[in-house]
Amino acid sequence: MTEFASANPRTPQLLICRADYYNPMHASALVLLLDAYAQDPAGGGESLSDYAKSHLVKELAAHPQAFSVLAFDGAQPVGLVNCIEGFSTFACRPLVNVHDVAVLPSHRGQRVGEQMLALV
Repeated sequence: MTEFASANPRTPQLLICRADYYNPMHASALVLLLDAYAQDPAGGGESLSDYAKSHLVKELAAHPQAFSVLAFDGAQPVGLVNCIEGFSTFACRPLVNVHDVAVLPSHRGQRVGEQMLALV
């Protein structure tokens, strides 16, 4: 698993890592964070459906081009980036579609998103 610790003195306990969809802690963190994002006005203001909550991680794991990055402050999940690898025909090169970027309100303004994107 690729990971690194925070260089930000405001969040010294921050750990950024690629999500392991088969790790129960990562799986529950991913659903919790994506649901928090969905409930936020920026994410549409509504909770994920029960179907999405129960099938999301399994479906992401079934798509080898999908990957996620998580941020933990100690044991608390605080940030998520979901990505889909693709291919640019014009550039004839791989690309990454950054699909979701979410940071809990308690950790916004602390460069958590920037640190997660550095791992993308």
